[in-house]
This record gives sequence, C-alpha cells and structure tokens, in this order.
Amino acid sequence: MSLENAAVISSCSRWPLIIDPQLQGSIWIRGKEGENLTTISINQNKWLQTLTQAISLGKSVLIEGIQQDIDATLDPLLQRAIIKKGKTTIL
Repeated sequence: MSLENAAVISSCSRWPLIIDPQLQGSIWIRGKEGENLTTISINQNKWLQTLTQAISLGKSVLIEGIQQDIDATLDPLLQRAIIKKGKTTIL
C-alpha cells in the first residue's frame, strides 16, 4: 500500500494532500526531497512569508498541522493560482 501511495504522489499532476497520522508520509517526503524541502507549520510566525519565499525559489513545501478548516490565505495555492515569470514562481 505504501509503495502505491508513493507512486501516486510522485506521478500525480496535482499537489497531493496527505492525511498522515502515523507520520510515515512525512518521513518519506523529507527523505525524498532532502535539502529542497521547506517545512512550514501554520502555527509558526511569518509562515506565509516563508511559504511565498519557498515557492518563488522553486522549493518543495510541506505544510504541517493543518486542521479541518484550512486558512483562506492558502486558497490561491490550493487552486494553483500561481504565475511563473522566467525562473521565478509567484503566488
């Protein structure tokens, strides 16, 4: 089952949402992305600035601690409303 999930995550055209109570997916993503991963918690200070900067640098982002209600400021990201200007990606 884990191998199937990893294959789907690696080859999907959309950004995956992982419900991961045992943290297996989180560990796998951290190992797969390595230095290119920026981890953000919604509860940390200036999380939106960190998210915007990571996206503009082309890094992968892991957002942890999202509750049932998702913050409205994440809507453009979830709708993939991003703009690419040259090598820079803007949210």
